[in-house]
Amino acid sequence: MAEFQVVTLAPEEWPLFKQIRLDSLLRIPQAYASNYAEVLHRPDAHWRERLIDAQAGQKSWLLFAKETDQVIGMIGAYRSAEDDAVEIISVYVVEEKRQQGVATALMAAILEKVAQAGIFRKAVLTVNADQGAAVALYRHFGFQIVAEKTGIMGDGMIHQGYLMEKAINGLI
Repeated sequence: MAEFQVVTLAPEEWPLFKQIRLDSLLRIPQAYASNYAEVLHRPDAHWRERLIDAQAGQKSWLLFAKETDQVIGMIGAYRSAEDDAVEIISVYVVEEKRQQGVATALMAAILEKVAQAGIFRKAVLTVNADQGAAVALYRHFGFQIVAEKTGIMGDGMIHQGYLMEKAINGLI
């Protein structure tokens, strides 16, 4: 079992954020809309600003699973186009730490964090239908499939996906 903490990263820790984000896009590109080559060339200021915005907790949030000095997982959320919805994004755990409760801890923490904001009626996310473990995780937390969609993912291929949502504070 992994011994880790769910934490935020300070802006000066942006290299850790960049490293795990690039790792996610390189290892499972079919799970993300962004692609590795595009994200690789983002300036250092981009990563720092994302962490600053997440610390403010007004329109975006980022949490990380950290084991000693290594980031082993991440999850994000941001205020979606619907004012009463928050979108969960960038869920990732490094391969050697999967099936050890890391993703469950990250999801529980981000849902708690966005619920504390007190402004969201629902959480939404999109998942590649082929990502069975991810779909199971989201179902465990009460997410329901509300629509199916296809789209080009980070691997450049078209994939079938699910739009899932769940109530926050029982408001849906």
